Amino acid sequence: MNDEIIREDFQQCDALLCGEVSRVNFIGSNIERLGLWQESAEAGDARGQVLYGLCFFYGQGVDESEERAIEWFRKSADQGNAHAQTSLGLCYKHGWGVEQDEELALPWFQKAAEQGHSLAAKNMGHLTKEIAEQLAADHRYGGMLLREFKTIDDDAAEFLGTYKFRSRCDLCFDGLTELSANAAKGLAAFGGELRFNRV
Repeated sequence: MNDEIIREDFQQCDALLCGEVSRVNFIGSNIERLGLWQESAEAGDARGQVLYGLCFFYGQGVDESEERAIEWFRKSADQGNAHAQTSLGLCYKHGWGVEQDEELALPWFQKAAEQGHSLAAKNMGHLTKEIAEQLAADHRYGGMLLREFKTIDDDAAEFLGTYKFRSRCDLCFDGLTELSANAAKGLAAFGGELRFNRV
């Protein structure tokens, strides 16, 4: 039963992170499970380590300490947890509990992005086919604002060019700074409007 609670709580927090929604309300409204999260974290469960770390990050049920949060995120990230890796990347990117250093953020985002974590990939600025597939599934009814991506790989462009959205869809690549000939060819098949502001 405890493992099921940890799994469900972790999945809800991960969905919030991927949706770029603060996890503070979830942690605060479920703080009665702090003891369970702590027990799980101390037993070495990577999911419990993220949840317990978030308690410190937001100061919910414990004294707020970004440094303690980072300790728990790192334990989880070292086990390969993509959520923790993304959280560490964000801490380095924004200087939360550590000195701000985007170069140190990048390897954590890369590790998480390689596992398909969409927020990590967004923070890397490179649109892969796996991330394009996830974004398309999430936005099958409307336009996609893809301003966080500076580059797009050929497979991602081909996928988006041929993906059948359920209704008319526009793709806006505000931040794209380079586009290969093959990627341009792949996107050319797209049925909606394509907008580029920098390429």
